[in-house]
Amino acid sequence: MAFDWRFVAEELRMADSVMPEGPRLCTVKFARRLLPGLRRRGLDALSRYYDVSIANRHRAGDDARATATILIRMLEAVDRQGIQYWDQLEDWLAGRPVALESRAPATGGCVCEAPCLEGSRGRVRPVDAGSLWLDGGAMFGVVPKPLWNRRAPSDERNRIPLAMRCLLVETEETTVLIDTGLGNKESDKFKSVYGVANLGDPTKLETSLSKLGVEPGDVDVIIATHLHFDHAGGGTVRGVTGEIGPAFPTARYVVRKGEYEFARLDNERIRASYMADNFEPLARAGCLDLVDGDVEVVPGIQLVHTPGHTPHHQSVRIDLGEEIVLFLADLVPTTAHLPLPWIMGYDVEPLVTLQSKKDVLGRAAAEGWMLAFEHDPFVAWGRATTPDGGKPGCVLEEVVEQALVSGANRPDGQGHTPASGRPTLEEAE
Repeated sequence: MAFDWRFVAEELRMADSVMPEGPRLCTVKFARRLLPGLRRRGLDALSRYYDVSIANRHRAGDDARATATILIRMLEAVDRQGIQYWDQLEDWLAGRPVALESRAPATGGCVCEAPCLEGSRGRVRPVDAGSLWLDGGAMFGVVPKPLWNRRAPSDERNRIPLAMRCLLVETEETTVLIDTGLGNKESDKFKSVYGVANLGDPTKLETSLSKLGVEPGDVDVIIATHLHFDHAGGGTVRGVTGEIGPAFPTARYVVRKGEYEFARLDNERIRASYMADNFEPLARAGCLDLVDGDVEVVPGIQLVHTPGHTPHHQSVRIDLGEEIVLFLADLVPTTAHLPLPWIMGYDVEPLVTLQSKKDVLGRAAAEGWMLAFEHDPFVAWGRATTPDGGKPGCVLEEVVEQALVSGANRPDGQGHTPASGRPTLEEAE
């Protein structure tokens, strides 16, 4: 039976003497658009999907409370895609194009102005490719939740907010984009599961680049740190007729040969992270450059092998002349992962990650590099310095903030704070 907001409103009024006002929204129609992969969209199916308990099913008040909770979850999901106004929601429900760019962000929302680091050899700017929400336990591996939750507060589904912050490097001769976000090829169900928000033209990556004065045809080189869907998905695009091809028509795509071969394995442990549509069309188009070793892709931009997350994961070192910038990618996805043993459960070789972090962060601190973070919801980069007492690893100074994830909560101050980047003694052990 179709659920109608008028019914919910009336039941809430009867249960709690509350009468909501405003436009009416059918949860079934909403669910049909948001969750197309769900076979049934009644209250029982939606409550199971969103893990909403109903104390007494078919009791008016309990059913109404559950429906309202589900509706809130659904509204939160579209809010993370940038849909914050009623007319935007109506357009989205009807399958019409959604005008997002003319609207100011909601209070506490995203800062869209991009920071910039410049030197005599070029400049780097972060590029907002959208955001996603992943399980906090998976993001922090063996670290107990009472510790990681202070540094990366989770939502009611235990997910933490993550930016998809790519890096644009511009020299006099070359325009280079490092990583490409998630792209436009995944289903609505996939986006709902991972809390993806990357609406744009065709995705937020291209929209953000355009705001920086760069169009897809201006990019000469794409560097993939690895081929997971949230890093390489935007390298290909699905056209209006359904065909998939390079999203940057004149660019060469640089990928480690070992990473490409690893991504093509039919392995149960890694299969969910690699989608063939993100890289095989590039090979067919003849624009994929497979490299070995820590090569200098263009003058001043060098690959740095940082295995662990995947066996062939790489970070990227940029020499601006007066400044060295290291794009860490998933070696250290957020500032909360700076402590050496704070390693993702997603990493296929966590002990190798540990050694990579020791090597790279130690050198970065000794030489004062700027560290750029791909997934931190609030921090674009900061300067690596040696921890007090000369301990291994690094802490951050001169932190540059860039808030990108709508709905993300800042740390509570008991652990990491963006101003210092220093963990507590308990966390650092």
